This record gives sequence, structure tokens and C-alpha cells, in this order.
Amino acid sequence: MPRRAAAPPPSAYQRALRRLARRDHSVAELRRALLERGHDAVEVEAALERLRGERYLDDAGFAERFARSRLAPKGPGRLRVRQGLL
Repeated sequence: MPRRAAAPPPSAYQRALRRLARRDHSVAELRRALLERGHDAVEVEAALERLRGERYLDDAGFAERFARSRLAPKGPGRLRVRQGLL
């Protein structure tokens, strides 16, 4: 039986898209995660810039959605939400 060639590892852009499909991330979160996975810093910055241009990545929108989700009734207080955003 012939052996299949191993698929090339996903690019930083592909990996970031997969993470964003599961939940919102801040730019800093994605940068850290991609660098930890061994992607080159130049590739990571290019992927993040592309995602910003395509409007898949938006720190202001992320912060707003994060705060709204945390300020729901019986959620943590404002100080805890602020701490989470920091």
C-alpha cells in the first residue's frame, strides 16, 4: 500500500482563522498563540494584518463583545470585567 505524503503544516493565517471560528480573540491573544505554535514573527504579523484588513480581527469589537457578555445579569461586576480586559 502506498504511503501518503504528510500534509504541510497550516499557515499562521489558516491557524488563526480556525481559532477565530471557535471564538473571538484579541490581536495580542492570537499573536501569542501563533508564536507559541512556532510560526515566524514576520508570518504572524502578515497574517494578523490580513485578518484586520478582512475585518475578522478587531480589538475594539472584541473588547465590546467581551464586556457585554460579562456584564449580563448575575455576571461579574464592572471591576472584574475591567480586569479581564486588561
